[in-house]
Amino acid sequence: MEGLYPVSHNGYNQSKLELEKDNLAWMKEQCEESERLTSGMIDILCSFEKRLGKLEETILPVYQETGNLQRRQENIERTLEELDDVVNYYNVSKDVEAIIREGPNGTTLQAFLEAMAKLKDALDYFSTNNPGSLELENVGSLNTAGGNALSREFSEQLKKYSRPVAAIELINSLSGNDSVSGDEISRASSDDFNSITHFPEDVHNSLILISEWLCNNDKGEYMNVYASIRGNLMKKSLEQLRDHQRNCSGGSQGRYVSPNQTRKFASPAAATALNQESTTPTSRKLTSQSRKLQSAFNKRMSSMSTKIEARTGYTIPGRRSLAPPGMEESAGDFEVDLFLTTISGLQRLMGSEQQLMVGIIPVQFKKKVFELITRDSLNLAIKEGETITARVRKSISNYDFEGVMMLFHVLRHMNSLKPQFDKTLDGCDPAVRTKYNSLHYGLQTTGTIALEGFIEGIRTDGTTRERMPRDGTVFQLTANIMRYLENLIDYIDTIADILGQDAAYNQAIIKLPRRIIPSDRPQALLGLYVKKVLVQLNLTLVNKSDTYPDAFLKAIFRLNNNIHILRSITGSGLLDLLELAAPECEENYEEMITEQKRVYSQSWETLLQYIWSVETDVPLPILMAPGKLSDKYCKIIKDKFSGFNGEIEEITSTQKRYSIPDVELRESLKRDNKEYILPKYNSFYEKYVNVNFTKNTEKYIKYTPAQVSGLIDSFFDVAA
Repeated sequence: MEGLYPVSHNGYNQSKLELEKDNLAWMKEQCEESERLTSGMIDILCSFEKRLGKLEETILPVYQETGNLQRRQENIERTLEELDDVVNYYNVSKDVEAIIREGPNGTTLQAFLEAMAKLKDALDYFSTNNPGSLELENVGSLNTAGGNALSREFSEQLKKYSRPVAAIELINSLSGNDSVSGDEISRASSDDFNSITHFPEDVHNSLILISEWLCNNDKGEYMNVYASIRGNLMKKSLEQLRDHQRNCSGGSQGRYVSPNQTRKFASPAAATALNQESTTPTSRKLTSQSRKLQSAFNKRMSSMSTKIEARTGYTIPGRRSLAPPGMEESAGDFEVDLFLTTISGLQRLMGSEQQLMVGIIPVQFKKKVFELITRDSLNLAIKEGETITARVRKSISNYDFEGVMMLFHVLRHMNSLKPQFDKTLDGCDPAVRTKYNSLHYGLQTTGTIALEGFIEGIRTDGTTRERMPRDGTVFQLTANIMRYLENLIDYIDTIADILGQDAAYNQAIIKLPRRIIPSDRPQALLGLYVKKVLVQLNLTLVNKSDTYPDAFLKAIFRLNNNIHILRSITGSGLLDLLELAAPECEENYEEMITEQKRVYSQSWETLLQYIWSVETDVPLPILMAPGKLSDKYCKIIKDKFSGFNGEIEEITSTQKRYSIPDVELRESLKRDNKEYILPKYNSFYEKYVNVNFTKNTEKYIKYTPAQVSGLIDSFFDVAA
C-alpha cells in the first residue's frame, strides 16, 4: 500500500504540467493575433489621417472665402440701414414740422412726444456728424419750438385744471364727515389723501409725461412754475377753509367784545375785580367744530361746578361757559378754533401735495420744490400761531385763565398732529421742518411760562384789604384756581410734556416716596405742579387772612377756603394726582381745618367767663340759704346775666355776618357751638333762674337755653 502513493502523486503533477503548457501556447497565439490586429488598425488610422489632412487642405480656403463673403454681406446690410437712418434724419424736419407747429393740442400728446423723440435723435446725429449743416439748424429750430410748446402746455394744463381744494372737500378729508372737532381732525389718517382730487386722471398722466420730457431735456424751469402755481393753490385752499369757518361762524365782523367787558375767566391777580359779566348778545350759528369744542369744555365746567355746588350748597360766583347760548364767543376762542382747523388742513394739504409730486418732480428736486410749495401756507399758519402765542402771553401777564387753557388746547392738538406732521415732513427740506418745529417749540415755551406765571400770579395777587370778602366767604382767587386745576386734568399728557422739560420736576419725581412707573409719570408730574400751586395758594391765603382785624373772621376765612379746596380735590381727579405726588395732602388739609375750627371756637371764651367761671360763681349753699340774698351776690348774678346777654348779642350780631357757603361745614359748626355752649348755659340758667336776685327779671334773664339755641341757628345766615 505504501509503495502506491508516490506513483500516484507523480502522475498528477505530470498532467498539471501538460495543462499549463497548453495554456501558455494558447496565450502566445492570442498575443500574436493581437499584434497583427494592432498593426492593421495603425495602418488604417494613418491612411485616414492622410486623407483628412488632404480634405482640410481642400476645404479650408473655401470656408475662409465663405466667411469673408458673409461679412461683406452684413456690412452691406448695415450700411444700407445706416443710410436709411441718415436719409430719415434728413427727412425728419419735413415729417414732423406739421405736428410741431400744431403743438401738443393739435394732436395726441403721445404723437407729439414721438415727434420730439425723432427730432432729438436727428439733432444728436447732425450735431456729431454735420455740425454746420442747414439740416441741423432746421432740426434745432423745431426742437426748440417743440420744447417751448411742451413747457407752455405743462403750464397751461397746470393752470387750467389746478383749483383750490373746496373747504367742504378738505373738511371731509380731515374728518370723514361734516362734523369735525380739533381732536377728531388730528385723529384722521395721515395716509388718506386720495379723497382730495387735484386733477383728472388723464391730465395727471399728461403732466407726468410732459415733465419727464422736460426733465430729460434740461427744461428744469418747469419745476419753478409748478412750485409757484401749486404754492398759490395751497394757500388759497387754506384761505377758503378759513373763510368757510368764518362764514359758518357768522363772520368776523361785528364780533368785537371790549376787553373791559370781558370778564377774565379766572384771573388770580384780579379775580375779584369783575364779578359782573357784560357781553353783547348776538344771534349767530357756530360751526359743528366750534359747537363740539365749546360743548366739551362747557360740559366739563358745568360738571365740576355742579359737583362742588351739590356738596357745598355754594354757588360758585362768576361761573359761565366760554360761549353760552345767546352770548358772544370771544375773539380769542374763535382764533384758536380757526388755527386748529388751519393747522390740520395744512397737514392734509401738505401730504396731498407730496403725493401729487410723484412722477412730476424728480426725487432729487422734491425737497426744494416742496419747500417752495409750502412756504406761504406754512408762514400763514406760523403767523397765526404767533398771534395766538402773543395773545396767550398777554393773558399770562394778566393771569387770565381762559387764555392759558386756550394754549393747552392748542398744544394738545399740535401734539396729537405731531405723528402725522413728522411723517409728512420726513425727508423734506430742513427749512420746512425747522419752521414747523419753531411754531411747536414757541407754543411749548409759552406753556412753560404760563404754568409758572400762574403760580407767580397767585403769589403777587393784588387784592387789597378793602376788596377782600367782608363775610369771610371763599376767596374768588381760591374758586378760580381750583377750577383752573381741575381743568388741567383734561390736558395731563400735554402739561406733562411741558413739565418734563424742567429738570426740577424730573428730580422731584425721583425723590417721591413711592416709585413712579412710566405709565404714571404724566399724572405724577401734574400732581407735583398741583402741589406747588396749592402750597403757594395756602401761603397767599394766610397772608390775605392777616388783613382781617377780627381773629375769628380770619379763622372763618381760612376755614372756608380750606374746606373748598378739600372738597374740590376729593370731588375731582386731583386727589388721584396728589396721591402720587403728595399723599399727605388730604390729611394736611383736614388738620388745618381742625385747627381753624379750634381757633374759631375761642370766640366763645369771653362769654364763658360769665357763665362758667369758678372765681365768680356763687356757692350753692348761699343761694339755698333762707332769707334775702345779699346785695353783693345779687350784683354778681346781675353782672353774669348782663355780661352773657351782651356777649351773646354781640356774637350773634357779628357771626350773622359771617358766611359759610359749605352746607356741611355750616351745620357742623352750629352743632359744635351748641354742644360747646348749651350744656354750660343750661347749667348756669337752671342754677340762677329761680334765685330772687332782682325785681326786673326780664331785664337780666333774657334768653332761655332754647332761645340761645335759636340764636346759634341764626349764625352764618345765607341771606346775610
